Amino acid sequence: MSIAGGIALACDRGRELGCTAIQIFTKSERQWKTKPLADEDAAAFRKGCKESGIQIAFAHDSYLINLAAPLD
Repeated sequence: MSIAGGIALACDRGRELGCTAIQIFTKSERQWKTKPLADEDAAAFRKGCKESGIQIAFAHDSYLINLAAPLD
């Protein structure tokens, strides 16, 4: 689910599609830099998931990470 406009909106978007589980990017998938997640945003996300019936939320990490890349 997109977190555009705020992470808590992902729960509502999932509910609109009939989901009981969602997967979100923790930040923009195309850049390393991001601002820290504010406590009130995290609380709004938890509340939104509870109210929308989303039971499971997975975090999808950035596409920039390549765990199969050689270490040299």
